[in-house]
Amino acid sequence: MSTRVSTASHPVGLTIESCVAFCNEQSQRLAGLEGDQCKCANIYRPDGGGFESDPGECHLPDFDVPCPGNAEESCGLPNGTPSLISLYLKTGTPIDCSDLVWPGGSAMTAGKWRFSYFYNDSTTARALSVNAATLAAPVTAGSMSSAACTTACGNAGYTLAGVEFGDECFCGNALENNAHTITDCALLNQPFNPNPARVSLTVCTGNPQEICGGPGVISIFTLPGTGLIPLLPFVPSLDNFCAGENCMTET
Repeated sequence: MSTRVSTASHPVGLTIESCVAFCNEQSQRLAGLEGDQCKCANIYRPDGGGFESDPGECHLPDFDVPCPGNAEESCGLPNGTPSLISLYLKTGTPIDCSDLVWPGGSAMTAGKWRFSYFYNDSTTARALSVNAATLAAPVTAGSMSSAACTTACGNAGYTLAGVEFGDECFCGNALENNAHTITDCALLNQPFNPNPARVSLTVCTGNPQEICGGPGVISIFTLPGTGLIPLLPFVPSLDNFCAGENCMTET
């Protein structure tokens, strides 16, 4: 899983339980076991290649390999064709509205920036307090995109950037006003494949191939060190991965 945030090798003690616990500590919702390796991620391998799961928790001779820490459990088939990974998903997370392969509409990266998620926002209680329109070098009206907003905020010394309602950009170094990820999936209706009853997200004025939040919904991007967990980890190989598009063709 090349988009994993963490990998741990346990040639002696790896079990399903220990891998799930490790990934949970990393704030990752996917835990995969492959031989003596435990791999964690929030996104299910969006950069190509198969990623398959075996049919259950129990070790089946001639089909998978036993876990080093419990021979009754399956730890996938690392040398198979294709290789198999025993995959476990944690539900009830703050990002449950997103598909595992992220047909989510928002670009996942903007250079070194990473998309965190969609957060609630309001005109009276901003999630990020600095309106980028007030910056010395603001984004030109009608040209908003994730790259434009993160550039403006980054140049001003901020580590969080959020796009909203198609043409708005906000900056900050920490979330404010108890802003939280949106768990009401009805509020994250995509304009690319909308529910006719409601369209709640808005395409960017400067790039109609990506989403820039919506009314009361801010798409927040983060640099390392803010405490926000992004959908993709901060590894250089993923810089600009799925940037400036809705990622549907990537997944």
